[in-house]
Amino acid sequence: MKYFSQKNLSMILSIAIVIVVVLIFAFSSFIKQAQADWYSTGGTWNYRKTITIDNVKVPNTDQTDFPVLVDITDSDLAANARSDGFDIFFTSSDGTTKLAHEREIYTTATGRLTTWVKVPTLSTSVDTLIYMYYGNASSGDMQDVAPIKTAVWDSNYKGVWHLGDGDSTAANFYQDSTTGNSDGTLTDGDGDVTQTDGQIGKAMNFNTGDVDFITTADTAEGASTITVSAWVKLTNNTDYHGLVSHTNGSSASDGWWLTQVVNQNNYNLSLSDADHTTSGFPSTVGNWYYLTVTFNDASNLGNAYHNGVSYVIFSSADQITESASTLKIGKEGSFYGEQPWLGGIDEVHISSSVRTEQWIQTEYNNQSATSTFYIIGTAETESVPSSSGIPHVKVRGGEGTNPSVKIRGDGQTQEGGSSGFPQIASTQTSSRASNALDDSVTLPASIAAGDLIIAFHFSDGAGTRTFPSPWVEIKDAANGASNANIGIAYLIASGGETAVTVSKSITERFTAIAIRISTASWHGTTPPEVSTGATGDDTTPDPDSVTSSWGSADNLFIAAMLFDDSAGGGTVSAYPTNYSSNNVISPDVSSAGRGAIASRELAAASDDPGTFTISPTDQWWAGTVVVRPGTGGGVSGSVKFR
Repeated sequence: MKYFSQKNLSMILSIAIVIVVVLIFAFSSFIKQAQADWYSTGGTWNYRKTITIDNVKVPNTDQTDFPVLVDITDSDLAANARSDGFDIFFTSSDGTTKLAHEREIYTTATGRLTTWVKVPTLSTSVDTLIYMYYGNASSGDMQDVAPIKTAVWDSNYKGVWHLGDGDSTAANFYQDSTTGNSDGTLTDGDGDVTQTDGQIGKAMNFNTGDVDFITTADTAEGASTITVSAWVKLTNNTDYHGLVSHTNGSSASDGWWLTQVVNQNNYNLSLSDADHTTSGFPSTVGNWYYLTVTFNDASNLGNAYHNGVSYVIFSSADQITESASTLKIGKEGSFYGEQPWLGGIDEVHISSSVRTEQWIQTEYNNQSATSTFYIIGTAETESVPSSSGIPHVKVRGGEGTNPSVKIRGDGQTQEGGSSGFPQIASTQTSSRASNALDDSVTLPASIAAGDLIIAFHFSDGAGTRTFPSPWVEIKDAANGASNANIGIAYLIASGGETAVTVSKSITERFTAIAIRISTASWHGTTPPEVSTGATGDDTTPDPDSVTSSWGSADNLFIAAMLFDDSAGGGTVSAYPTNYSSNNVISPDVSSAGRGAIASRELAAASDDPGTFTISPTDQWWAGTVVVRPGTGGGVSGSVKFR
């Protein structure tokens, strides 16, 4: 009888193997077509990740040849990329067309990468996908392989200074990233200029208001159209402070200069000895903000933008006068005086064209919150056919066991990976800087029936909130000092939802993050669960652990936290270890409360995420949400015999 059972088991296994092989061949061509080709020029790259750019962040108009800032901290890069980052590069969605990129920062210990990638088209209607490759120990510096790094910046860019080079008065120390090579030299007679944390990496800190500045070669931006932009942080506005100028200083009509006005938040763009004010700017002292000014001689129209929003449109018959002199960063240096800057300056860009309002808004969306501008996918490895050309079938089991059959197509073992976990398909932030009782929280785009929507609502004060039916609130809590509060709620979508109105018990400002989990990837009926929550008053918000009621599964864990941010400008510099996906921080609105989330896929019943890092020290609340996976499976799986 024993012999008969084993013989029959062997026959059943043989039949099963044949069936599985036939099925694999049937699906293999479909799977191969769904995968983009793999880049192989000049070597072998072991890994790549998708970067999916949210079309909602590209308002109204497609953008062409746009320099996208990719600023991430990725443990996979730390583990598998070269220590100098030379092997990291980017391609279009086909997986093989290399894109120009310029690497500004790479820190191998943490996997911190700050780089600019020229994307041929950013779509406003559908998400844009590009690939990031890494993992080639013998690679040369890929930013110098055509198209090379200077190609990131189109021909209209006449100067791009990242200003994170360091602190030195050496000649031409501050590099211009364009082909113009208008590198800059620092004048710092008393040695008090320093590097400081900027909006993007490091920045220059002209911290005493004496005559310290950077001089570059003539940028030759022309005399018809111009765009000047920079991230700036004023220490005070009690005097005139020159930001950027291109003038010889000996004639009031030579060139142009951009200067912050004494005792005001406004700037003057000076053309042909005439000042054109940007009156109406919001209060900006003490915070980083994105300033952009444009002017067009043909239309006699100028525009000034604050954080991507057009605040002032001015008309002037005065024309741009092109100066053949040097350009200066950090002082006016005009016929009327030096007027040095007082505070921080980061990312100065000069263009010889008028950038559109949509271009400027997209720049701000990208540079102010990179984590919401795109989603980084999980690591992929190249599918390699087996030597025989036949997909592998692995059979495990024997006498007294339950054998299983594992499918391995194209030489790759499918262990479930991210396909079995709930997937955050998109995220959306929103805010309001004025006080009100009702808050309209914007939801991610393209919500389908059955999607799970989770909203994280942050507000100032000790109030509570109410989400409308059929939303279900699963957390309403305050930070340690009850001066800011968080609400977490979910919705099983009907499809087409765009916003939810949250009613508060007190009149306050708000910020929010909303996420969309695709209907096919989560359980469909089991609601998300949240931990009790923890509070503190320091720089390391520490979410407590959560244990799912359904036990171990391919769960999605989301670490969430709130801090008071009463003065504005508070930041998150690090997310919990292993929580490297979907790192999102809500907008910076003073006295509104600011929050952040990060996610991790983990086949376990519980997890304790570890800490965020915020600056400065603040009162906080932190907790963890867990989402149950769907009951279906992907291509991979097992066949068991009893």
